[in-house]
Amino acid sequence: MRTKKEQEILAKIKLGYEHKVVAQIKNIVAKYYNAPLSVYENKSRKREIITIKHTAIYLIYQFTTLPLTTIGAIFDNDHTTIISALYKMNNMVETEEMTRNIIDKIKKDIRLNLSNRSEEHTSELQSHSDLVCR
Repeated sequence: MRTKKEQEILAKIKLGYEHKVVAQIKNIVAKYYNAPLSVYENKSRKREIITIKHTAIYLIYQFTTLPLTTIGAIFDNDHTTIISALYKMNNMVETEEMTRNIIDKIKKDIRLNLSNRSEEHTSELQSHSDLVCR
């Protein structure tokens, strides 16, 4: 059984790792669409911008365990906006082959990037040798 202090340290490490994953996903999605990272701060309702944001939201939801409210905060949106984006993206992935192919391509890029980063995360966990991972 872990102490409360050990649980807090592990939670901070996990949260820090997930925020790194979020940054990587946002970067990979923006690169895929040839957009600057500032696109995520843009309040425009243009289809191109919404597509980029919704793609990033969809992938962040799939690759992390962050709650909807946290994902919403990352994009300066309410969690209900995140639910709507996820609903739309799920529908598009199921019904549109082009969207499904785009998501699959970006997922491959993310997995490749994360597999390279997982070594860094492992060494970060090992630096806390006083904690026993089970």
